[in-house]
Amino acid sequence: MTMEELEHSKEELKNKMINGLLDYVRDGIIPKKEANSFIACYNIFYNAASDNNRCEELVKFHNEVMVQATTECYEKIKNLYGIEFVDNFILYTERLNLMIFNMDKISAYLSSFYLNETEKYEEKTMSEFSMNIYKRYFFDKLQEKLFTTLKKIQKEESFYNLEHKIKTIEKIIGYLDLVKPKIAKSSATSMAWVETSTEQNEKLNKYQNLYNNFKI
Repeated sequence: MTMEELEHSKEELKNKMINGLLDYVRDGIIPKKEANSFIACYNIFYNAASDNNRCEELVKFHNEVMVQATTECYEKIKNLYGIEFVDNFILYTERLNLMIFNMDKISAYLSSFYLNETEKYEEKTMSEFSMNIYKRYFFDKLQEKLFTTLKKIQKEESFYNLEHKIKTIEKIIGYLDLVKPKIAKSSATSMAWVETSTEQNEKLNKYQNLYNNFKI
């Protein structure tokens, strides 16, 4: 596959699905489902990746798309405060999870037949790349503000109003410490992260410990 053909494949992926996913992350607009769009996008990845010399470019392309999405989400909420900040933190995390799930699905060939056979990357699935990007470009940059805000609003808001929000954020924090995270559909409308590794977590619950240090 020539570089020109690869660039054409990237544009096809954008037009068939990725641009719609980016619009959803930005504005909450549900992408229009076109017949066989998942299969079409999977096949584009498959055909491009069948040339092993292009797999690295496809991994890079996937990651660039996810960096763009997470960075845009960060920019949208970084200047919010109080309960509005917490609500939007949860909202954009949920939107990003849906995008991650779909990106993982259409790039599954790379997880199954490239990442597991190369020593170049520590990550062995595209989900792992997306989780690391989410942490680096979104959560890590907002965590201190998030924890400080939660501590503050617990003194101002009734526990009834906050209980669900706190449980949701604690669930998100639990996902961040997974050794080998994989995105999965937990219901028709929501996604969850699951552990695929049997190894002990050498991170020693880094994110959970950070959160605990801010709890009242």
